[in-house]
Amino acid sequence: MTVCMLTDTNGFAHNEHQWKIGEPSATITHYYPDEYVAVFANPIYENLEPASMKLWEFRSDKEIDHDTLRRFCISGSVIRSIPIPSMSLYQRVEIAIKSVLLVLSKGEFSTLRQPEFERFKEWAEGKKRLVSVVDYNCMVGGGNSQRYIYDGVGKVVKASALCFLANESLHCASLTDWANQMATTSKFLAVSSVASIGKDPSGGKYLNVSEITKSIMLS
Repeated sequence: MTVCMLTDTNGFAHNEHQWKIGEPSATITHYYPDEYVAVFANPIYENLEPASMKLWEFRSDKEIDHDTLRRFCISGSVIRSIPIPSMSLYQRVEIAIKSVLLVLSKGEFSTLRQPEFERFKEWAEGKKRLVSVVDYNCMVGGGNSQRYIYDGVGKVVKASALCFLANESLHCASLTDWANQMATTSKFLAVSSVASIGKDPSGGKYLNVSEITKSIMLS
């Protein structure tokens, strides 16, 4: 499996270190399990312009930690530049929806009451597409101490709603700027919803986002 790193067009990464092909560097950095997760996560971790960013095959000397989307190491090197996969707004939101659904389907993760879970599942599976304030409040309200799962659900609901509104508004010239702003926010929320899920407190495992992104991007 090819692990990847994102930089700007000049090779500068998130930590302001400039990477050069074949030159090992002893610096703490994060990277991604594959090219799809890298592109998906870009809006919240690098926020690079897709037209000018670079995606690199990366060699990590030693992984020291990881989270839902990233891996961390204290030294490594970039090997070669690789093509950047194109990811649509709808694919981003689908990744977020499937990630949250997978987590909610596991009893050890779920902190939603059964009626809330069924309501979210019904909406996410396309049986109910209207996203209203009532829907949102029903799915994210409740004052549960484990807020991370509510945050994940709330953000994915908002991401999907904004994605839909952005797509509709792009057909109207007077709303193009507003639609683009909603699309940008939707991208951010889609990634943030997955990152918010965090680690399963009982088992200490992170969601495998790589499998989900690949299933969607390669279908």
